[in-house]
Amino acid sequence: MVNVHRRGQRIVTEDTGASAPKSDYSATLWAEKPEAPSRLMAVLLILLIKFILAVPHVIVLTFYWLAALIVAWIGYWAVLLTGNLPPGFHSFVLGYLRWNWRVNAWLCGIVDACPPFATEADYPADAGCALPEAGNRLLAAARILNPIIVILFIPHLIALWVMAIVATLVFLITPWAVIFTGSFPQFAFDILVGVARWQHRVTCFQLGLVEQYPPFSMSE
Repeated sequence: MVNVHRRGQRIVTEDTGASAPKSDYSATLWAEKPEAPSRLMAVLLILLIKFILAVPHVIVLTFYWLAALIVAWIGYWAVLLTGNLPPGFHSFVLGYLRWNWRVNAWLCGIVDACPPFATEADYPADAGCALPEAGNRLLAAARILNPIIVILFIPHLIALWVMAIVATLVFLITPWAVIFTGSFPQFAFDILVGVARWQHRVTCFQLGLVEQYPPFSMSE
């Protein structure tokens, strides 16, 4: 289980797979770079077999995402009316993001071990987000009035669209690099994890898990 809280400007996590890096932002995402990635897994990715193997996760995550959206929406009202997001709501929505990242990390070849069917697990790829000490009623109202919050995301959406194109190209060439060199290129790891980290922070802000506007950065 991961317990996430803040000490000063640092996110602290307790007990879970990959070690959480220090971060100045309340939400972050990380993974351990594979020392000897599996060539077999790279072949399965090229042959699209990994996507077939991921179908059970996709089915579960689809329903989980719908439930997370409902819980997040109720959470907006809770913040608006009480000034605080219930910890259980925060954990439930974050659970989806953690599970989803593990599956994506496996599909990208960042991790070779099959992801568990669980929100909390000892796994070399994970994500975290500190529970806000106090909710922001103004942002809660903006999230309820969806078009308003979308306007705040436009700069991030443009940047992430460009980065997604780069990440897709890297995703396509990385399994070939693993097959021929036996290693996962550092630049590929940095881009794939960095873009996922950026997206995670934007999503956490959108869903009300964090009140601080996300940085324009892929770094920790």
